[in-house]
Amino acid sequence: MPRANTPIDAQATDARGFLIPPVRSFSALYNLFSRTYSYRWDEAVRAGRQNAQAMRRDAYLAALEQERVLPLTRWPWEVEADPDDIDLSNPKDPYSEDREHVRRLLQALCRRTPSLSQLLTALGSAVFFGRSGAQLAWTQDAVAGEPRWVVRAWEPVHGDAIQYDWDGNPGITIRPGDTAAFPPDDLKLWDGGTLLAMLRRPHLRRRFILHAHKREAAD
Repeated sequence: MPRANTPIDAQATDARGFLIPPVRSFSALYNLFSRTYSYRWDEAVRAGRQNAQAMRRDAYLAALEQERVLPLTRWPWEVEADPDDIDLSNPKDPYSEDREHVRRLLQALCRRTPSLSQLLTALGSAVFFGRSGAQLAWTQDAVAGEPRWVVRAWEPVHGDAIQYDWDGNPGITIRPGDTAAFPPDDLKLWDGGTLLAMLRRPHLRRRFILHAHKREAAD
């Protein structure tokens, strides 16, 4: 292992431990004041907001997206146990029954999600736009005879509203007039003309599913 706490560790790494953080690979598409990536990473938005909206509303492009995404609603799925947790060398695994119970419980909780097929298609739109998300509203309900946390409702999050700071923390764009609804520490100014509600704290992050279709390095 390399020796830790060297000068390069102090100068060239970020909070996640990368030697060369992704932001150092960008020439100018980031915001020095708020330490967030610029909206100009999106070529369609950079060319003009109206152009980006026209692409999203184009009937032909929408048909191509639906042709790719709609099969997600027809494929069978199930929750599987983590293979790393299974002791294959022990045919009498003492935890096999507990593991199966947890698996079935998690699957039941997932199936309680309202309009689950629409949630899958909303997240699947990232295959065209790169990013997509959903905001979740949680509630407690009886499942298998005990109170469990389940998704009561959800709303799609537009991919253009999902942005990131230099440390990889996600944020959701909000109107400047909504600052009173969030603690100041959770807000950042953003060069897209709006504010970012940052999801650094775990209880905020648990309210969102954020999906990226393909992660690419800076060009």
